[in-house]
Amino acid sequence: MESSQIKSSVKPLFQDEYGKSSRGFKEAYKEDVFEDKSTGRLGYKKEKKYTRTAKYDDKEQGYTLEYESQLKFKHVAYPTSTTKNVKGGSSSGSNKSIDYY
Repeated sequence: MESSQIKSSVKPLFQDEYGKSSRGFKEAYKEDVFEDKSTGRLGYKKEKKYTRTAKYDDKEQGYTLEYESQLKFKHVAYPTSTTKNVKGGSSSGSNKSIDYY
């Protein structure tokens, strides 16, 4: 089975005598091909995730604030018992692949 994964992140930091702050941004992408247990045919899954963080450390007041936001997209294509072929008809059987049009 094929699988791929990509991750990237950025985290700038600012600091002075009153405290420090940082903001971060992470992006992750993952895709997998899997075998459906009931039919034995291949399925496909893609996932994209964005994470944003912000943190502020206040030395003067003695507190820390931290925020995190996350956005996630997920797409799964899996085989059904009957699939349509290119000509518009339907076929069923032991076809172990998914055709994308």
